[in-house]
Amino acid sequence: MAIRVLRMPMTKARTQLGSLVRGVHVEGDVVVLEKDGIPIAGLLDIDVVEDYLEAQDPTLRKRLRASMKAYRSGRGRPAREFLDELKAENPRTEAAHRQTAGGAGVRVVYLVSCVKGKKVSRAPARDLYCSEWFERAREYVEATGCPWFILSAEYGLVAPEQEIEPYEKTLSKMNIAARRDWAERVKAQMEEHLPPSDRIVVLAGKRYREFLMEYLERRAPVAIPMERLRNGEQLNWLGKAPRGPSR
Repeated sequence: MAIRVLRMPMTKARTQLGSLVRGVHVEGDVVVLEKDGIPIAGLLDIDVVEDYLEAQDPTLRKRLRASMKAYRSGRGRPAREFLDELKAENPRTEAAHRQTAGGAGVRVVYLVSCVKGKKVSRAPARDLYCSEWFERAREYVEATGCPWFILSAEYGLVAPEQEIEPYEKTLSKMNIAARRDWAERVKAQMEEHLPPSDRIVVLAGKRYREFLMEYLERRAPVAIPMERLRNGEQLNWLGKAPRGPSR
């Protein structure tokens, strides 16, 4: 979805600040503030600001430049290669990848974030969400044959076959205390439902990860393969995922 950029004189912005901030935070708008027709400042969502501040770290900036150069030159890592690497690290058979009655650990568990678009009526969680990103993420994880779960702003940790009602709640509208509470609820659900694993792969944004990472890393090594990719780049990465079972 294209970013909407609004240009507005500061004098007018003062009278509309509340609605402008809501547009920035909820819709992802960018507001350019002008004085005498000259841009002097901007309003950005806090996620964008945090990403910018993180990117000012010299070491991180160097890594990002190298990564983007490799990606644009066609040397990025496609989904197929990532899956092959995971298989090579622990070359067990397909049956050994899944949790057994005897309690043997699965090889990889995937966590996928929910999205804003949803069907209008109750449905299994894997079918409720309507967006190209989610559909590609679902195809990606289902192609591996490994267990996966959805991180829902309303329900917490959700199994893909679990039937749930559509909802409007989003983490982007929660304050930090509410997001901490949400993460604590998800951790409790993970203690009960998340199977043992050799690795956890997270396909979710910062808001979903921020208070879960320490807990997840205590359970198993964590991979975030799309951490530094923008939405279009994520779609491209997910589009290279295999469409058949991973054997």
